[in-house]
Amino acid sequence: MGVILLTINSQSNTKGILFAILSVALTAIWYPAIKIGLKEISPIQAAAIETLVSLITAIVVLKLSKQKFTTSKLKPLIVISVINAFATICLYLSLYLLDPVMSSLLGRNYVLFALMISFFFLKEKVSIAQWVLMLVSVVGGFLFVYSEVRDFNLIGILFVLGNTLFFAIGNAISKKYCSSVNPSVTLFYIKLISLLPIILIGTSIDNFRFFKVTPYEFIFIAVVSIVSSFLCKKRVSISMEMRKQREFHND
Repeated sequence: MGVILLTINSQSNTKGILFAILSVALTAIWYPAIKIGLKEISPIQAAAIETLVSLITAIVVLKLSKQKFTTSKLKPLIVISVINAFATICLYLSLYLLDPVMSSLLGRNYVLFALMISFFFLKEKVSIAQWVLMLVSVVGGFLFVYSEVRDFNLIGILFVLGNTLFFAIGNAISKKYCSSVNPSVTLFYIKLISLLPIILIGTSIDNFRFFKVTPYEFIFIAVVSIVSSFLCKKRVSISMEMRKQREFHND
């Protein structure tokens, strides 16, 4: 609830409210579904499938909307893509090691990292209400996890915190340097470039077994990845809109 209130407070518009509620609802389904899929394939295989499907989704969206694939912000997008690759791998490793509920709740720390980066590095104004709601959300999540889970997996916790930190850093760079780029174009380049390091890491661990995935396993992760692509695209779109609104009001 704290995350929803924080998102609403940050965006203060109908689109932001609806996206916040929809995001939480879809995420609640996404985490358990991925956990089921990870019983059949490795976390890095799942990360590669999600990245590939997200890339295909971005291509379809760009083709249907007849938008150009070109951008003048390729250098920052390369940096964001490498960060995104590690974030995605950390996400699936955390889901492999942790309970879906615990992984989801700890993943709310994205809000904490995003606010801190926005305040200290992007020099954006953060209201007292936002800080309070963020603290309520994070502390509430940790208290729930501590009260319900006794078997802590420290490595899994580190992976989920690494995931949220990497995503927050990547989003901050995107907001600073790529705010003028269409969200679908941003998603296309991020997934295209980040696919390479994910495949390199996967093949270095499992060799060619990395590519052995059954059609059922691929389709299952692919369907769930479409939800992830939607959330990613909408998060980028709304964050860019929020930054433009801040710049307009500051001017």
